[in-house]
Amino acid sequence: ETALVFEPTGIDSWRFRHELLREVAYELPPPSVRRILHHRVADALVEDSKEPDWRLVAVHYEHADRFDEAAHAHQKAAADARHRGALDEARGYLTRAIALIERAAPGPARKRREIRLRLRRGFLASAVEGTASPQAALDFERCLKLAGTDLREADLLAILTALWAYYLPRGDVRRALQ
Repeated sequence: ETALVFEPTGIDSWRFRHELLREVAYELPPPSVRRILHHRVADALVEDSKEPDWRLVAVHYEHADRFDEAAHAHQKAAADARHRGALDEARGYLTRAIALIERAAPGPARKRREIRLRLRRGFLASAVEGTASPQAALDFERCLKLAGTDLREADLLAILTALWAYYLPRGDVRRALQ
């Protein structure tokens, strides 16, 4: 503050006095250090707030290459947007979460996470575009492929119900029964 680098913006809250100072400070550390700092900032934003800005948290986790955490933060941002009635915004966050979860380590947990994200996005697409939404169908079909023949998947019933609700009103009884 004395050197005129930072200025207070509230209680325990600071910002760079000038954008160029922020840019220089960002460019000084190597990428590995920047990733660590982004991770710490995201963790601090979550720990220090009852209602964190999940969009901002997601951005920091993305820059930290913490794809699973970033996807989770985008999912939370989508829930916040949905509660405000901003369904298209919520779909955008879910789309970003899906793109990030595809970069996470492969395995059953990632598959289940992608299924849950796609189900949410598919239901939002149905809410916005109607039950005949082609985007919803793509998400639901992808969920079915991800679940495969593992009937123990907790989300399988939700996937089958969503597909049935998509195909039956379209008159595709054969596919609905399948």
